Amino acid sequence: AVIGVDNEDVACELCNPPLTSVVPDAERIGFEAARLLALLMKGQPPPMQEQYVPPRGIITRRSTDITAISDAVVAEAIHFIRGHACDGIGVEDVVIETGVSRSVLQRRFRATVGRSIHDMITNVRLERVRQLLLESQLSLAQIADRAGFNHTEYLCTVFKQKTGQTITAFRQMHLQPGASDFDAEV
Repeated sequence: AVIGVDNEDVACELCNPPLTSVVPDAERIGFEAARLLALLMKGQPPPMQEQYVPPRGIITRRSTDITAISDAVVAEAIHFIRGHACDGIGVEDVVIETGVSRSVLQRRFRATVGRSIHDMITNVRLERVRQLLLESQLSLAQIADRAGFNHTEYLCTVFKQKTGQTITAFRQMHLQPGASDFDAEV
């Protein structure tokens, strides 16, 4: 598995395989640098500790797609799920893709991966939701549609169950600082 930083779309997609990348919070870094500069210009000493600015997220691409699974049917199912979960697929679509019975696939999948096919589909969709929340200002209806959820209400319920927080809380936690925040601090 290989992971880069800065998420330059063209560079990441031109790599073979496409490169997974950390998305730094460049706006927050700039905001904090400006805050530090303002302190220094006022004659105040710099803080003693380095400040950590967490990244906005990780954009997963094939460079970290290391599905080391000995069961070829389960590996095929996982590959199909990762490629099509946001297209609105269900467990039956995965069963059809692999060509084995539902009960056999469910049993082998759970034994190999430790969770159900449905859980994996949901997790892939939620990863897409997180990515869209971090990278866009799309409405919840648009995000639900792009992540393969038929209903916004269902998306909100599943997001809360799986992450322990609401979508609104998630967005607020990752909200970019505004100019008024800087003015108030300086």
